[in-house]
Amino acid sequence: MAYQMDDGTGPETTKKVPMYLMGLQLVFHGGQCCGIKTVYHFSWKPDQPVPPLKKIPQNNADQCGQWVSSTTRFFHDEAPQETCLERLDRYIEYMKRRRPANILEAVLTDDQMENWREVMEERGFKVVTSGRNSNSGNVCNILHLVIDEWEDGDEDEDFDD
Repeated sequence: MAYQMDDGTGPETTKKVPMYLMGLQLVFHGGQCCGIKTVYHFSWKPDQPVPPLKKIPQNNADQCGQWVSSTTRFFHDEAPQETCLERLDRYIEYMKRRRPANILEAVLTDDQMENWREVMEERGFKVVTSGRNSNSGNVCNILHLVIDEWEDGDEDEDFDD
């Protein structure tokens, strides 16, 4: 299935791309699981639309210390077409519910930071480092949101219902 993507420069640049390459994604960080989650595929501007997501089976491999792929979706609920910012807020709330003590990582280029910096800071994200990426020439900014809503007694709670 493909989704119409318009990069904003005009109808001549509209093309079809696979759905799995579109829109903001919430995925496992990868490896044998530190537990961090990553958000990627940010649009250039927060108000740009992202496609709907279908519900998928819930994956709790990160809870068991199993090997997880950085391309495996952690967010398992369905979501309507909405703005990229609305999707980000949906993911943050999902993380607070399912992983109340965690880190959410985002990587934005300098160009993206011009449009996203304020909304990311409003949500508690902090730039932890930045550097030039040799395969793109972009300066990549790595941001972390520390989610710490863990309360005494939560260690007995099952957040995967």
